[in-house]
Amino acid sequence: MRDDHRDIDVTAGRRGSVTDETAERRKEPRYPTEARAEVTEFGSQGRRHLEARMMNISKSGLRLRLSEPLVPGARVRVHFGEVLAFGEVRWCRDLCGDAFDAGVKIDHTVEHKLAAKLRRCVTGAGDKPSPARH
Repeated sequence: MRDDHRDIDVTAGRRGSVTDETAERRKEPRYPTEARAEVTEFGSQGRRHLEARMMNISKSGLRLRLSEPLVPGARVRVHFGEVLAFGEVRWCRDLCGDAFDAGVKIDHTVEHKLAAKLRRCVTGAGDKPSPARH
């Protein structure tokens, strides 16, 4: 049976079909979730922050549901729980005009507390060693 959903590249209006072959090409299993996520999209116009619901996740990707579309090809940071995932938007599908699903290919992840510590080290902010006493 063929899946008649259509992917829409919301930036260019191109359409492509999603078939059972797409699901068979996936390398890892997808795990359903409905976790809240904060998304930062990095584009030519700067950063854009969006609230999202993560619909599923695998080792190499995740699917987000948002109220605004993401730009395919854009770099994103997805913060959920104690994890920061960095990746690229691969596709975005218009579900009904006020909801969009987007697929993100994950490049790497960082535990949120570790990311905060690294940021403090790089910027010199936060905990600094106190002067030695003699």
